[in-house]
Amino acid sequence: MILRKVFRSVYHIRLEMAKIEKLQLVTEGWAWNHMVRGGVIGSSIVIILFISIYYLYFKNQLEIATAYGTILSAIASLFLVVVTWRYLTEVHKQVNLMADAEVSSKTRERNRDLSDVMTKLVAPLYFRKSNEDLFGKIQKRYREKQYYNLDVKVYFDFWDPIEKNMHLASPLLFSALEEYRNAKEQYWDALEKHANMFNVFEESPEGKVITRRFEDARSELSLQIGHDYKDIRGKLRPRLIDRAEESPDKK
Repeated sequence: MILRKVFRSVYHIRLEMAKIEKLQLVTEGWAWNHMVRGGVIGSSIVIILFISIYYLYFKNQLEIATAYGTILSAIASLFLVVVTWRYLTEVHKQVNLMADAEVSSKTRERNRDLSDVMTKLVAPLYFRKSNEDLFGKIQKRYREKQYYNLDVKVYFDFWDPIEKNMHLASPLLFSALEEYRNAKEQYWDALEKHANMFNVFEESPEGKVITRRFEDARSELSLQIGHDYKDIRGKLRPRLIDRAEESPDKK
């Protein structure tokens, strides 16, 4: 009975030690230290086990063998408690490390997404929203060769990437951009009907309504750009904020 308990305790000890080794929750230095301690305790258990067997089978002294068996069982139980406690401690540390790593990964991913929105969409809009050649009341721009000049190139070089990356915008910014584009198209079409004569067009009843819609849409877009810029800037880390501010063309 005593030997069975001893062997069972030793088995559980080895099982817990195997779990620790399999999970690799400790450093090499701690593992070496743990191995030395385990070897000393294991050797002690084996020595006491042989002494118990000696007194039980060769000396026929049951009381002494029982005493040694009790000591052996106590040592094995204590060692099992220590190993289990160390195991649970290392598991707790590992869980915390994994949780921290997951949080760090999510933070990096969020910053990467915000950085993309800032550098590809919001920052270019923010630093150029006061440019009249890009946002103001101008004639319609055409890509055809006979209409193509430096102003047209600058216009499309700016707006083509913006329209390509509009899917990155927040719902409010996307809506403001859509309203501005629609108002601008309406303004352009109506202006062409008046032979691109701004004064004549804007003094007409139709021109006043369309011009007012365009100005309101531009004002709302400018406010939303400023809001999104400040919001994203507040969420980004300083290093990414500096990168976003340095990237757009401020001309």
